[in-house]
Amino acid sequence: MYQVRQEALAADTLEQYPIAPNRSIERFWEKIEENKAKQQEQANNKNKAKSN
Repeated sequence: MYQVRQEALAADTLEQYPIAPNRSIERFWEKIEENKAKQQEQANNKNKAKSN
């Protein structure tokens, strides 16, 4: 492990190891954003009803 670390420190370019997208996490955050938008819309509608 020490040898690998030394080689990595001595290298001019960094190795890139991209992380594959996790669809379940993306759907989780999409759902949260949808819920936030829905709640914001309901709050806006409630405020409009009060002002009338």
